[in-house]
Amino acid sequence: MDYTALRTYAMLVNQAPTFLWDSNVPRHVPARHFVSWFQFLGEVISDTYNAGLASVLSSPRYEPPIEMIEDLASRNVIWAGNHVSWTWSIEEDDNPDLQTITRNFRCLTNEQMNEIGQRSGDLAFGIERLQGGHFTTEPHVNEATVIHRRIMRGTSYWSHLYMLLRKGSP
Repeated sequence: MDYTALRTYAMLVNQAPTFLWDSNVPRHVPARHFVSWFQFLGEVISDTYNAGLASVLSSPRYEPPIEMIEDLASRNVIWAGNHVSWTWSIEEDDNPDLQTITRNFRCLTNEQMNEIGQRSGDLAFGIERLQGGHFTTEPHVNEATVIHRRIMRGTSYWSHLYMLLRKGSP
């Protein structure tokens, strides 16, 4: 900025080169001012752009990511699963965050979640985290729906896994 400001100031105060044209018409004065003011306006536009105004006006704004259950509840994110068992273990909990996410749960078919999931990222999906950091795979969690989503860092809740087996099984 210093170099451009000094150069613009120098053009305003320096004498212009002499012209061999008609000496009665001072052609060098308007040209000198014209070029100087264009340099000044160019500097203003350049500084405005470099100051971040262009990034604020032209870049999309992103919300902070949803990392924990508190974020999920505070933003009232609608989420879906293919069975009501996703909320069975938390629907009677006293925690207000768990009550909020239970109210925001929608039971949809895999086809409905796949269709909605391919259009936008407005609907969250429930997935299960398994031992060793792996996740369950559901039919609606595919390449077309994952492109709009990311995995939340924290877990919504956890519960013990129970199995109902036939009598006498090993």
